[in-house]
Amino acid sequence: MWPRKASVTYGSYRERLKDVRTVFNGEICLQGPSPLESQLRFLDRSDIWPPNEIADFHVMHHPALPEVHPRFVISQLKAAEQIIGPCGSAESFTNNAMMAHAEMVREELGFYRSTKWGNSGAMLWMYNECWPCSNWANVDFYGAMKPAYWMEKTLFAPLAVTIKRIHKNFTLHLMNDTLKNASGPVKVCLMDIHGKVFWKETLKGICPANSAVKLKSYAPSKVKGENCFLRMEWKAGKEKLSANYFPQLFKDVAFEKPKLNRTASKPVKVSGGWKTAVKISSENYVRFVYIDIPLRQVRDVTLSDNYFDLIPGEVRTVELVSRQALKKVDVKSLLK
Repeated sequence: MWPRKASVTYGSYRERLKDVRTVFNGEICLQGPSPLESQLRFLDRSDIWPPNEIADFHVMHHPALPEVHPRFVISQLKAAEQIIGPCGSAESFTNNAMMAHAEMVREELGFYRSTKWGNSGAMLWMYNECWPCSNWANVDFYGAMKPAYWMEKTLFAPLAVTIKRIHKNFTLHLMNDTLKNASGPVKVCLMDIHGKVFWKETLKGICPANSAVKLKSYAPSKVKGENCFLRMEWKAGKEKLSANYFPQLFKDVAFEKPKLNRTASKPVKVSGGWKTAVKISSENYVRFVYIDIPLRQVRDVTLSDNYFDLIPGEVRTVELVSRQALKKVDVKSLLK
């Protein structure tokens, strides 16, 4: 996904999958910034936007491929604007670049898993940082987990689903890394960001143990419409897995102001701390919904999920276990 030629744009990241020929990928090398609160521990806002040489130093000044990446912080900005949309502040630059990072991870990891055993594995660069910076890692120096971390958690799960468009058609894939067959209905539909469904069908989803299967292929004429996306849901036993695919780049979709609702249970004492269940729903399509944990608490709170999209009418419950009972839970979206 990461360009290695000056002529390659970040916006073409999905199309470039058709050129992948590896039987084992030893380095999926992708980067995105740390959350803004982390960056403000070693940068001023004026360093972050517009990104200057101080931000560049903390992103990592790198002499390799200078004609492609003379400044890696500008590479992050290009990815943010070409995939997600324009940036005009420290917050929008950080949010858009984190989303672009996660989207590239989604595409590349989903591709490798969907081609098992044609591809036998993939390794990520990299997991965490050893100093205060804002680049390749998925967990930063302070312990904050970037959106890319949660995307990886989803796509490295024993059972997973993905939607691809490697060539002309849109394809649905089931992935199973367990040693047991997995089966259950797969619901597929074309929906717009307001929740209007244009067509839907239910497929029989079967994925043998330790394998991946292409379930179905759809022609472009079947997946079109303004602000529309292809949605699949696989219910395999107790697991409910889902994936969305927008034919357009996200910067070209007219997402609206999030209409989120949330309710939080009273903290309950459990082994290891206090458990709080947060039920989140949305009236419209919302990108990268997350529970905002202050940086001072990130090492004291464990979440079951974070940084996920919600479709209209969808309800998701996130469980938090914290060292101390939480008095307040903030639910936000990266895309304002």
